[in-house]
Amino acid sequence: MVPLVIVVFALALAKTSLAKLGVKNEIKINKRVLAFALLRACYRVPQAPSRRVLWALVAQPPLVGLDCPVSYCDVGSPDFLGGDNDGGGSTGHGARLGVAAVRGPAVDSGSDLARAHGGGGGGALDGYHGHNHGQQQQQQQQQHCQPGGGARALLFLIDGIGDVAVPTLNHRTPLQAASVPHLDALAARGVTGLMDPVEPGLACGSDTAHLSLLGYPPREHYRGRGAFECMGAGLEMRPGDVAFKSNFAVLDTATGVVVSRRADRHFEGVGPDLKLPNFPEIEVAVKYATEHRCGVRLRGPGLSDEILGTDPLKDKHLTAAMTAILSAHPINAVRVRDGKPPANCVLLRGGGMRIRVTPFAERHGFARGAFMVAPTCIIAGLGMTVGMDVIPVKGATGDYRSDFMAKVNRAVELIQSDDYDFGFVHFKAVDDAGHDRDVEKKVHFLQLIDSAIGHAVKALDADATTRYMAIVTGDHSTPVLYGDHSHEPVPVVLANLGRRRETAAVDGVTQFDEISVARGCLGRFPGSELMPTLKAVMEL
Repeated sequence: MVPLVIVVFALALAKTSLAKLGVKNEIKINKRVLAFALLRACYRVPQAPSRRVLWALVAQPPLVGLDCPVSYCDVGSPDFLGGDNDGGGSTGHGARLGVAAVRGPAVDSGSDLARAHGGGGGGALDGYHGHNHGQQQQQQQQQHCQPGGGARALLFLIDGIGDVAVPTLNHRTPLQAASVPHLDALAARGVTGLMDPVEPGLACGSDTAHLSLLGYPPREHYRGRGAFECMGAGLEMRPGDVAFKSNFAVLDTATGVVVSRRADRHFEGVGPDLKLPNFPEIEVAVKYATEHRCGVRLRGPGLSDEILGTDPLKDKHLTAAMTAILSAHPINAVRVRDGKPPANCVLLRGGGMRIRVTPFAERHGFARGAFMVAPTCIIAGLGMTVGMDVIPVKGATGDYRSDFMAKVNRAVELIQSDDYDFGFVHFKAVDDAGHDRDVEKKVHFLQLIDSAIGHAVKALDADATTRYMAIVTGDHSTPVLYGDHSHEPVPVVLANLGRRRETAAVDGVTQFDEISVARGCLGRFPGSELMPTLKAVMEL
């Protein structure tokens, strides 16, 4: 056991050395993460923390091969970045601050992927790169980090991929229990790590997570998820419009109590496209989205998006009008006949206006352009917001019935064309299984998605004329034990395919799950660093 005073002295010495190097005001140390890491280093590791570990704790330097300044860890958990998901508010279950491993494995320094990360072992402590601190750094990133060499990237995002140990799975996570040979093979030939989609300790929503992963800091750009849902559902959003991501729900009209926050998930295909009488000067438009969701748009003078969601006991106007229309709607006559409760209420959630941002392809230097395959309306709307081409695919439904193979086939076709050099494919079913607390379904859909990704990898590997990068990760964890989003980080892998494919193990990780990738050379990092890391690798 190392006396704590020695560790503190070493930290002070390291900080003094950094000051001599000119690193002064940019150093930020999160006390909770630092305390956790110090205790772990002192009491759970046989030998003293190495100089490299101490350096990582204080002021981790930027990635080798990446010209952009990379800033340091500054943890916070504002409510507005939280879940706002269908299961209720964000949860704090199973939050793990700190690190999963103190020392990572040796890395094959001859690999392109390893060189992009400095060629050394990482572990989850080494290489925790924090948030961008300001607009100046973002401008420098746009100027200096342009992907080159003709490489193209395809990102597969498995919504709700992360989980916790499940007793019925012998205390393994669903990803550990699932048979995912293709994802394991990617882990063996790529670089891996753990990623906090927004920041550690935050159970984020899909919208803020996607903004972060795509390079748009939520603290600067997030204005609510309503506009994303409405745009994805097909409602035009103009400046000044206010939109809501809404649920069809079950309301006890006698008491004003919401009996169920969502009509059952078998609402797809029959959800009503409501037409409401206009209120004075305010136009109300409602459009069915997917499952139990719809988009609601308000248009008129003087509207503000600085509002909360619906309280049926207090909202006597819009909710009452919607309830009156829904109560008399033919769909509810059928539901009552079938023994189901009537979906007679619309809960208004996530009010916001459309944001204006630099288009994704321009922001990150993808000269050909970027596309997204995402039938889930909120993700599709977010893709439209950042200027991606949202591609419809027959059979892609954004729920349990979705045709995963059709999605990846279309994505492979597009990324191999001359029209795009970045693609994004979103898989939703795993998240739904987490919200439904269905362990077997989560394992099942992880395996189906693995097969689909394996098909895409095989097709891209067969193209010896072009270099591709495959990225697989998630936007948050949705543990089946909680039925909601949680703080757990998600696994991530980056691997070369096609002309520059790797054939040997890069960082010693051979399985793709939340535990194994903690030993990967990417370490543990926030989602804001995913695109800079990808571009650094593509530059090599």
